Amino acid sequence: MKKINWKVRLKNSYFWFGLIAIVLAAVDAKPEMFTSWAILVGQGKLFSNPFAWGCVIIAVVGYINDPTTQGITDSKQALTYKYELCRNDNSIGVEMCSEKDNNEQYYINQTTQNRAVQLIRVLMK
Repeated sequence: MKKINWKVRLKNSYFWFGLIAIVLAAVDAKPEMFTSWAILVGQGKLFSNPFAWGCVIIAVVGYINDPTTQGITDSKQALTYKYELCRNDNSIGVEMCSEKDNNEQYYINQTTQNRAVQLIRVLMK
């Protein structure tokens, strides 16, 4: 769990939505549970159940786990992120075609880069 980019995950609202959903599902939450403090406190007793705790822990580990890596860790690339991949609602993603050079290395040619810049300028107007 040390090799997880917690800073980025904790800033992501979807991470919290999923985590809260796991806990609410584990305590068998229903809307009427939140209409009275007495009912809410009564439901809190479910957390004294070791089986419920075990299920929550297993679900959280499964939720946190990145299935594209071995073990419970983020990829090397994800560990370098300082922000969520998309930080705001008006972000633009552009996919560009690449080519291979004589050394079999991929690159994006200058014409493609220039056209991508022009496209982004048009989209941002």
